[in-house]
Amino acid sequence: MHRYQVNLDFQIDENCTPDDLTIKVFLDAGADGTIDFNLQDLTDGAFDDFTLTGTYPDYTLSGRFPIGCHAFEVHVEDGCGNVNSELLDFCVVDCKAPSSPVCINGTSYRADAGRPEWGRCTG
Repeated sequence: MHRYQVNLDFQIDENCTPDDLTIKVFLDAGADGTIDFNLQDLTDGAFDDFTLTGTYPDYTLSGRFPIGCHAFEVHVEDGCGNVNSELLDFCVVDCKAPSSPVCINGTSYRADAGRPEWGRCTG
């Protein structure tokens, strides 16, 4: 399964103790409402390139994810015991244009398409 680089910036607004935040990030793969991965506690290597970087108030989530729509669920707890979470939706799309048709015995098809695209070739 191919994965593509995602960088998602977000901000946290905190009034109690901005220097004492605990941030946890989970992945809802397929954005179906079910948390599939704790991105900061993986032992299976599924998303071992995931990173959370930044300093208050600006943060970035980075990693390689498969094509499709997904969501990060970010949980934040401050030093006063306040807890909040937010869903950050994102979609990974394949923006690569299909390759040129390939001719074989007078028929054509796109070499990277899932099904043949039939036509007449000249030359």
